[in-house]
Amino acid sequence: MPTTPADPQAYAQKLFTAWSNNDRAAAATVANRAAINSLFATPGSDAPSWTFSSCQGAAGSIFCTWTRAGGQLAMTVRDATGGLPVQVVDVTIGAG
Repeated sequence: MPTTPADPQAYAQKLFTAWSNNDRAAAATVANRAAINSLFATPGSDAPSWTFSSCQGAAGSIFCTWTRAGGQLAMTVRDATGGLPVQVVDVTIGAG
């Protein structure tokens, strides 16, 4: 039985781990389909090149970033504001 992360930052970290393990089933417990598809479009074998940077909250969301030379991976995690379920709703990978 999958465990629910304790806070929004843990959702982002669990998605990152699921990606690095090529585990879409685990990813589906913390993220929507669009976020999963965006992240998994890049091979999970790329994960070790990323270093966790930070998570910061703003207006109902937490924004978590990982960095590497010349790049940034960013996840938007919707928090429980407004009664919606916590989940990763967006992932972008680009120049940073």
